Amino acid sequence: MSIPIRNGLLKAKQLDQQTLIPVDKFLASRGFEVVSEGTTKQTLLPKELDFWEPNELEMVFSIFDNIHLRSELRAVIKGSLASEPCESVHKLTNYESFKGNDKRFCTTFEWYVGELLVRRFGAFSSSFSVEVADVFRNNNGVAVGDYDVLAVLRDLSLLYIECKTGGVSVEAVRKTLDRGLALHTGATVLLTSKEITDDQIVHLIRGVDQPWTIYRISVNSGNAPPVYRCGDLYFVKADIASSDIVLSIRTLLRVINAHRHINTSEFDIDGYRLLGYVAQQLS
Repeated sequence: MSIPIRNGLLKAKQLDQQTLIPVDKFLASRGFEVVSEGTTKQTLLPKELDFWEPNELEMVFSIFDNIHLRSELRAVIKGSLASEPCESVHKLTNYESFKGNDKRFCTTFEWYVGELLVRRFGAFSSSFSVEVADVFRNNNGVAVGDYDVLAVLRDLSLLYIECKTGGVSVEAVRKTLDRGLALHTGATVLLTSKEITDDQIVHLIRGVDQPWTIYRISVNSGNAPPVYRCGDLYFVKADIASSDIVLSIRTLLRVINAHRHINTSEFDIDGYRLLGYVAQQLS
């Protein structure tokens, strides 16, 4: 769920996002039951009644939405900032309820990614730290119903993003894939904080034992990060402390929609090139 704000009036453009198609109701219409969703109590700024004031919500979002402020905030939390923090970071860290640890930073980042999808990319709704009942792994029946970020996009597809703040293992890929398949998501995404190479991607997918063709795809821009696609599983680098998350997600959403168009038209890799992308088949 999007974190509620106290005494905040809904704007007309927010009505559909927050009340018309929330993630839990969207999943209920597909036969899934949401057990719990993320709250302020899991974030850097937990509130006793689980409500952020409008100015608090905007402050947290603006800090995470800025590459430099986000990096500075994490440095403060880790005790590695060599200078005084800027005004906004200082204000946040001096709230009486502020709890600064890396786990809470990463959870707040998950909230931010979902909020970003709504604010910048027109998603109907988003939720973080979502637990879904009766969702199990395909190969061994182990429950896997916890999701970092779920968003209902405007085309009424469900986007699942797993935020990996450390290295990515074969087992992490396998679990993410199982979660996405079990929830019938439109696309499953691994947002990695570490640099990923062509060889690493090939190694991970071979380890999962999926007979997929692996593509590296990017837009014709020197600043745009590449997206790796393996079936309906996508990898994109978006370091939680330093990289441009907006650019990464914009590229990701374009590639997801290009894939749908190419499938409809029965193109091969040349389909990406015909649509204006730089694409290379890795396996």
